[in-house]
Amino acid sequence: MLKPIIQVTGLIIAITLVAKHLADFLGLVNIAMIFLLPVLFGSVKWGLKIGVFAALAGVLVFDFFFVPPVLTFTVYDLRYLISFGMFLLIAFMIGRLSTRLREQIESSRKREAQTSALYSLSREIAAVSELDVVLQNVVRKITEISEGQVAILLPDNNGILALKCCSNPGIDPFFDERERTVAAWVYEHKQIAGKGTDTHSGVTGTYIPLISEQGICGVIRIVLRNQERYLQPEHQRLLEAFAGLTALAVSRISLVETAREAKLLSESDKLRTALLNSISHDLRTPLASMIGAVTSLLEYNHLYDEASRIELLQSIQQGAMRMNRLVNNLLDMARLESGMLKLNKDWCAIEEIIGAATKRLGPIIKDRYIKIDYAQCIPLINVDFVLIEQVVVNLLDNALKYSSPESKIVMNVRTSDKEMKVAVHDWGYHIPVEDLERIFDKFYRVRAPRQISGTGLGLAISKGIIELHDGKIWAENCPDDSVSITFVLPLELNAPEISLNMGALNHGSNR
Repeated sequence: MLKPIIQVTGLIIAITLVAKHLADFLGLVNIAMIFLLPVLFGSVKWGLKIGVFAALAGVLVFDFFFVPPVLTFTVYDLRYLISFGMFLLIAFMIGRLSTRLREQIESSRKREAQTSALYSLSREIAAVSELDVVLQNVVRKITEISEGQVAILLPDNNGILALKCCSNPGIDPFFDERERTVAAWVYEHKQIAGKGTDTHSGVTGTYIPLISEQGICGVIRIVLRNQERYLQPEHQRLLEAFAGLTALAVSRISLVETAREAKLLSESDKLRTALLNSISHDLRTPLASMIGAVTSLLEYNHLYDEASRIELLQSIQQGAMRMNRLVNNLLDMARLESGMLKLNKDWCAIEEIIGAATKRLGPIIKDRYIKIDYAQCIPLINVDFVLIEQVVVNLLDNALKYSSPESKIVMNVRTSDKEMKVAVHDWGYHIPVEDLERIFDKFYRVRAPRQISGTGLGLAISKGIIELHDGKIWAENCPDDSVSITFVLPLELNAPEISLNMGALNHGSNR
């Protein structure tokens, strides 16, 4: 208050000095009008009280220095008293109007800031799906506007209000049991209460319910810095607007979580059904074959010659290997999805990996013609040998299943400066364009003219393993009527290279 008085007094002194030198030119009327300037300046900048002070000081200075007899407060002409009265009245009216204009400007600025804050908050929380982030944005924005302390309370699993976010995390927003009681009352009755209201006004904070279309979802507590006995209507409307936005955001996130859980339950149910159907079929078939072969050997062994017994034993072996692949695929998929699959990387030669894979598939390959085409100089790759071998096994097994027994299978291995590309081509059934991406989904199988066994996990596991190595895998229909599944693995700088004596290796009969 002292600083505005000093500034207005200085302005009056400056006007007095100027007017004193120009008194003969200006005249008393104009000088009196000039003394209205401090009134207008003080009222606009500091309010009505400073304007009234400027008016009284201006009248006294005008009387003392300009009204005869000068340098005294005596007035010979009583008509000057009427002039003084009119001056004070005009000064008061100007000050009142200027103060009202100032208040309106400040009110407009506040409303603009509040509207901007509401719009900014709505944008910040619209695209956020994490509840903690939304609550932090709400608390920060309300704290900036209200210049107070803010806390948001949401019900826990037992329906009891608990603190979720606070502007002062180190301070307990509840000072006593009475505050908790008021918060519970607001949550139960869905009405505003606390400081500045007619209900439970003896507490420190003001409690506003968070109400949306789905019902009440929490309570927001606000302690204003300069809180009056009763909340101003504009303050209450602003706080209720913030509470409404918060309630919408909390309800939206709750609905998103519910929808996500419902989707996960639905996908889990579909996954369980597909798994049971696939396993029941793929286990019963080899089991029936193995049981039949073993029964024949046990009960009718004397009826079979050596060649027949070997054929039955091979049938048992193939069934056991098929069940082993099924169990391994299920275990690998479980490890991939749980994040328990860890890489054991080492420098490996791709031809050794492919050789191990074809050896594992030996009984299945039989007399199929498989051509493996290598580049002349192939660098070693830093990968998990066992996992990449499993990828090659899955791709070759897939090619064997979906191609005719008379067709060939070609595997190309090519390298560039940054990556190694391995492609498996088979001349079987073309993959529909809409299925080129879906074939890597769990339990998804392309429709084929003939019955093909399998769980639909091989390609999904392969994709998981390749991506775990920071690689890529995809399928495409090639112009030469073949179907290829290609995976790419990154090469490290200065990787050792090996040279092959032949550009292509063949497995099986040459037909």
